[in-house]
Amino acid sequence: MSCTQSSTENPITININTLKWKLYTNKMKTGKFKIMDGQNTAGQIFYSWLGKDRIVINHTEVEPAYNGQGIGKQLVYQVVEFAREKQVNVVPLCTFAKRIFEKSEEIRDVL
Repeated sequence: MSCTQSSTENPITININTLKWKLYTNKMKTGKFKIMDGQNTAGQIFYSWLGKDRIVINHTEVEPAYNGQGIGKQLVYQVVEFAREKQVNVVPLCTFAKRIFEKSEEIRDVL
């Protein structure tokens, strides 16, 4: 799955099983990925750019109805894939994202 940046008015949508990913950005300064379940937001992860070569993960949130389903981890992995495509590094300030990086050696190449 791949995505490119777009304005907040025209998010990129990616279907994964019954859930949809949406990528929102704001003039390359901030952005978020959302996982949608129909019209409901299952979870979202917020990031900002630090210069031209780093993405800072600021916050991850999952709606309570979707807790325990791996939505947060999927969001972190989507940022990792995005970072790999853009050939940039990730700075996980969000404590949840930081724990995912600590537990998942296979994604540390973007740190």
